[in-house]
Amino acid sequence: MNVFKIEEQIKSKSEEYLLVSNRASKLRLELDYLRDQLESAKKIEFIEYLELEEITITSGFFRHNGIRLKGSSNLIMQNDILLYNGEKFKLIKKNKKSVVIEVVWLKRGLDINPKIQYRIDRDVFYNYYLSDSAREKAFTTYLKRKNALQQILD
Repeated sequence: MNVFKIEEQIKSKSEEYLLVSNRASKLRLELDYLRDQLESAKKIEFIEYLELEEITITSGFFRHNGIRLKGSSNLIMQNDILLYNGEKFKLIKKNKKSVVIEVVWLKRGLDINPKIQYRIDRDVFYNYYLSDSAREKAFTTYLKRKNALQQILD
C-alpha cells in the first residue's frame, strides 16, 4: 500500500472510531439512567415490602445514622447507633424517605428491652437490610411474585 491510501484509511477509521465512541458514551449514560431508575423502583417496592411490627434479628453489625427519637432516659449506651449481631429491633413506622425502628432487645450484658426508637434514612436501612443474603432472597422472591401476579391481572 502506498502512503496516501494508508493515511486515508487512518482518517476513515478515526472518524468511524469517533462515531462509535460517541454512541458508546450515549449508551453508557442511558444505562446509568436506567440503573438509577431500577434502584429507585426497588427502594419504593422495598418500603412497600416491609411489614410493621416485624421483629428483625441483626446479622453482623448495623451501623446507622439514625436520629434517636425516644427511649429510656436512664439508659446511656456507648455506640448507640450500632446494633450488634443478634440484637433485635422492629419496624414501627415507614414512609418514602425513612423508617422508624424500635430496639427491642440488647445483648450487651444487659438483656433488656430499652425501647429506644430511631428514625433512619430509607437508603441506609435498605442497604443494611438487604446485606443479609436470606433477606435479600426473600425480597427478590417478593418482587418476582408481585410481578407474576401483576402479569396475571393485566
